This record gives sequence, C-alpha cells and structure tokens, in this order.
Amino acid sequence: MKFQWHPLGSSRRVFCMNEHKDDEHFEFLMTDGKTCFKETLTAEEVRSRNGRLNPAVEASAGDLIPEIVQILSKNTTSLDLLPSELLQRDDDEDGIDPVLKIRGKLYNYDFQWHFDLTAMGAEELFEILSSSLLNVLSAMFARQDFLVDLLKKKDLEIFDYSQSGATLSRNSLKTEKFDLAHLKETALPSTPSSLSLLTTEPFHDIQKCIELSESHADQSSDPNPSPKIRIRGEKVGQWKYNDSESDSDDHNASVSSKRRRPQPTSAPVKVSAKASLAKKLKKI
Repeated sequence: MKFQWHPLGSSRRVFCMNEHKDDEHFEFLMTDGKTCFKETLTAEEVRSRNGRLNPAVEASAGDLIPEIVQILSKNTTSLDLLPSELLQRDDDEDGIDPVLKIRGKLYNYDFQWHFDLTAMGAEELFEILSSSLLNVLSAMFARQDFLVDLLKKKDLEIFDYSQSGATLSRNSLKTEKFDLAHLKETALPSTPSSLSLLTTEPFHDIQKCIELSESHADQSSDPNPSPKIRIRGEKVGQWKYNDSESDSDDHNASVSSKRRRPQPTSAPVKVSAKASLAKKLKKI
C-alpha cells in the first residue's frame, strides 16, 4: 500500500513508512494534517545510522524498518520533536528543519532512533494526504451505491420467496423492507473525526480495494492504444471513424479503389497476324 498511515505514539500526528524496493530506499512521512515532513533514507544510510545509535543491534534495513514502525506506533515510546516551534512556522521562514527523536524497546533493548525531517510543500501534502482522502471518499460512494442496489435486489428475492409460500423459521429473522429515504434520515454512529481515521482498518481496506482496481485497469488497458481518427470521404458529410490500423488500411483501400478509373466489362483481345491469316484461309 502506497500510504498506510499509523498513529505516531500518543501524539495527534500520524506517520507512514514506504519501502521502494526498486532502488532500495525508505521514505518516512509524518503529518498533523496541516504540515507534512519527510526523510528519505537508502538501505545503507539506515544501516549506518543504526550502527551509530544502536551498536548492539545488527539487522538489515529491510528487517529493521518494520521494527521501527512498531516502536513508533506504541504509546509507551518517547517522542521528541525538536525544535517543536518549527511546526508552526511559515513556509517562507528560514530555519532548521526539525528532528524526530524516538526511544523505545526493541526486544527489551533500549532502542533509539531519529529522523532528520524536511518540510514538504502544499502540492506534496495534497498528493499524499488530501488526494488519498478524496480517493477513499469516492470509493465509499461507489460502495454505497453497490450495497443499496444489492439490498433492493434482496428485497425482491425475499418477496419472491414469500409469494411462493416460503416462511421464516424464526420471527427474529424478519427485517423491514429497505428504504433509502429512511437511511438518509437515520443518525449514523460516531466515527473518528481526527487523523486517527487514516489509521483504521476499514480505511486501509478501502485503500487496498482502490489499488486492486487500479492494477486491474492497468492490466486490461491496451499498452498501445490506436489513435481515434476520422477521415472525410469523397462525398461531403460522410466520415469514416478509424479505431485501429486495420480500419485505416481498409479505408485507404476503399478510397484508392474509388479513385481508380472504371474498367470495361470485356477488354478487347489483340489477335496476332498469323491467327488472322489462318481464319481467312479457313473461310476459303
């Protein structure tokens, strides 16, 4: 998953750690919804930093990063963001980017780590946060339409069973017919209204569905789509729409055939002089 958010300890911020296996680097992102910070580390930089901060810990970057994610998610982890006042600074204000220092337990070992953060711009914040929220919201609308349509079909199915004489084994199984208008007026249960919503399992599930749909769309799409071309014919107002190269070839063939001069139905046959003389001798 591209952006799988986790709660950042007991703070009101969330974070995610993306692994890019193609060029072996890791991207740490942290946001409070207003500003976003990140640090990108190569696998070698992760190993080097771990060697300085935790000499007793020997692990590859791929094994160490998931452990850091687990430590960051725990409420017992000590988090220090220094200097904290930089989180409220203006984008055009100069200053030192903050450092996130963490201290926690790694298999009963006192583990420490830090991220040298860099502030991200508004466009990047929209790409990683707002765009993700809009995609999930759009998917939820589509899922609601699907479920509403399914409930209506189920009501028709139950009605058909009842018309055929079928009955329920228990009255507790009986339900009211689905009413969309009533659903719109029904108060919904309370849900998280903060960034913690990004860390919930339902949110992650919808993100996975979106990525699955996008991968299927990429596989089904034509890698070399033919251009949509229309060519005016010899007669004004007649168009030929071309969706493929074969259609273009057929069109070119038809156009060239129209431009050929009409051939006579019976072409004149040339007769040699010897054949003409033989015919005359036969008549004599």
